[in-house]
Amino acid sequence: MKRLLTIALCIFLVFECSAQDKEYIIATYLDKYVIDVVDGKFYNGAYLQLWEYYKGSQNQQFRIWKIDENSDYIIIHCANGFNWAFDVTDGNVYDGNRIQIWAPFPNSNNQRFRMQKNRDGSYFLHSALNDNFVLAAETFQNGARIVLKRFDGSVNQKWMIASIGSTLWTFFNNHYGLVK
Repeated sequence: MKRLLTIALCIFLVFECSAQDKEYIIATYLDKYVIDVVDGKFYNGAYLQLWEYYKGSQNQQFRIWKIDENSDYIIIHCANGFNWAFDVTDGNVYDGNRIQIWAPFPNSNNQRFRMQKNRDGSYFLHSALNDNFVLAAETFQNGARIVLKRFDGSVNQKWMIASIGSTLWTFFNNHYGLVK
């Protein structure tokens, strides 16, 4: 029992947020929308959506941590002392399965993503459950769902990732008129 408790504590320490961690926005490739936690409510099973960027909005800021040598990453949101990871709902791989947030588990392929960087600076975020599936936006409008889709390289599967305060982030702000 003591060993199990020690293992559980180590899991949560691995994903402890600190003030030194960079925060990122994850924006659509062609428009002013970013990944956002629906209604800013943080709990296991809360869904992700697109929403217009709003400077300083906590539900649009994430941390990206490399978790192994295979270039797997976990995307974390730190809110009110708790951590939430992007998670493929129920670990089911099919077109249209929604992406949610869930308490982080480092060995869960539901929460691991491979970041494929493209020549244009964008990324495809492949699921560790099946490399042929990526994060995608269903449409480009407020409230559009973030889902798993079979990889085809389309624009709704491309993401721009910028650390807050970086040159790329400043470009987003100026180019898309994101400063509010």
